This record gives sequence, C-alpha cells and structure tokens, in this order.
Amino acid sequence: MKFPANLRFFLPSIYTLTLGLFGIGALVALTDFRALSANFFALAFFTGLSMFVKRAGFH
Repeated sequence: MKFPANLRFFLPSIYTLTLGLFGIGALVALTDFRALSANFFALAFFTGLSMFVKRAGFH
C-alpha cells in the first residue's frame, strides 16, 4: 500500500501518538483510581518531561 507523500510524512507521528494514548489508556484502566489520583502530578510531570526530552532529541 502506497501512501501519499504528505501522509507518509505524518505516519511516524500518528503512530507515536496512538501508542502513547494507548499506554495512557491502559494505565488508567488497570490502575486503582485512588492510587492514580494520588500520584497525578508526579505522572503529569514525568509525562511532560519525557515529551520534552524526546522532542529535544530530534532537534
């Protein structure tokens, strides 16, 4: 299957975003809500830091 050039440019980003959303969904679905809410800020900080480091690695 051959994708158009403009879609081929975005496929890695779409794949990464889908994988990340699936991981967050699995975390929310499999973790007790009380434990998840107690550690929300730590998880949000880790997620933001991970996104920053990953983005900085590409530039």
